[in-house]
Amino acid sequence: MAWSLQQLRKLKKANRKILVVEYLAEADKAADARRRSEGEGFLIHFANRELAELVTRDPDQPAPNPDRPVTAVPAQSAVPSESVR
Repeated sequence: MAWSLQQLRKLKKANRKILVVEYLAEADKAADARRRSEGEGFLIHFANRELAELVTRDPDQPAPNPDRPVTAVPAQSAVPSESVR
């Protein structure tokens, strides 16, 4: 983990956008992950392990329960291309 964080910090210093994908099921762990990621200046997304769809939700909500249906955001409107550069 320390090595990975070091590498991500190098990329961030080189003005690269860093997207962190977390697969957390507990809200308190999700809140902690958000706090740490934002503290590093990284973007964060919470997902289920299948990665079958991009789902938006409140910032500190954990990954969705795969046994409950969720509504996905169409890929073209999920993230404007200008904000990913």
